[in-house]
Amino acid sequence: MRKIFIFICLLFSLCGMAQKSIVMEQDGGVYRIPCKVNGAKMKMVFDTGASSVSISSSIAQYLYDNDYITKDDILGTGQAQVADGRIVNHVIINLRDIEIDGIHVQNVKATVSESLASPLLFGQSAIQKLGKISLNGNILTIENYNNNYTPKQIDELSSKIKQAYQEDKNYYLAAKYLTEMERLCGLSATGYKKLCYCYSELDEIDNCINAMKRFENNCHDNLESEEAADIYMFLAIALEKNRYYSKAISVRQKSCAIYMKLKDWEFVGENYRNLGSDYYGMKEYQKAINAFQKAITYFTKHLGIPDNGIKKNDDLRLTYAYMAGAYAKFFSNERNPTSISYLRKAAQCGDENSVQRLKRLGYSY
Repeated sequence: MRKIFIFICLLFSLCGMAQKSIVMEQDGGVYRIPCKVNGAKMKMVFDTGASSVSISSSIAQYLYDNDYITKDDILGTGQAQVADGRIVNHVIINLRDIEIDGIHVQNVKATVSESLASPLLFGQSAIQKLGKISLNGNILTIENYNNNYTPKQIDELSSKIKQAYQEDKNYYLAAKYLTEMERLCGLSATGYKKLCYCYSELDEIDNCINAMKRFENNCHDNLESEEAADIYMFLAIALEKNRYYSKAISVRQKSCAIYMKLKDWEFVGENYRNLGSDYYGMKEYQKAINAFQKAITYFTKHLGIPDNGIKKNDDLRLTYAYMAGAYAKFFSNERNPTSISYLRKAAQCGDENSVQRLKRLGYSY
């Protein structure tokens, strides 16, 4: 009974509803999706205006030469009218399996075209097999798709995720298993939070951004949750590592707004302190000072002491030290009274670096 209960908890903490969002690649005026055709890796053009699936003769020849399609998959010939009004003959083949991000569309008829500009065109005859879909820019969302997984698969994968993420801190493997879980049954907000944390730790910005977008599209009821705030914070950290400060600021502001609504003053303070660091990195020292001051206000509120008060606390000591540095840059003078005042506060909160800096400048604290 205990094992069943643990399994259910793992399932609901990681798996979401049977909804999947796929980030398509924009290429000129079309969107392409990586896929596998009978196991061969391809990229298809997703075209809701096309009535059927079309494949270029060169790609069809490649598939045939490499045994991805056989003589049994050739169904016959047909005719179609092209844009200039001509009637042309074409070969009709059966694509036994088209896989899109873990979703399988099987036994799709496709026409082989000599004049096709794109190597693989995914039209309505196959799109309809996906069920209900929605498009938002380059995000394709499949509302309900067939889940071909067993409880045993989920149980085993949950154990692998726990081992890699929680025990081994192997974030590469954890990300791999989480994306596999996403393909099998979708992820909950908690699952996406773990995935974004892994990508942040691995410094994989693009993967982190795509995971965030899938979270936003798949977890509509959690967009103002603590998990959402954490996801934005993890992405901001990855952006800051690579000095994309302006992008990090916009993401951190989302995180900060959610924590404000949740009244989690400690994390509001943390976000403002990091916003200040971003502005500092951009040499916008006045904005950095304003952000650090807000951080101090919320840290002291969290600690239950007066604004700009003193307490032995890592968050507070660091923020006072950062504020001192921002004022030194703003005035182009590390001996200006305001900077020295905040250095003293940092020292009184236990910041040893500030103690040493005051001594070097000839001040006591």
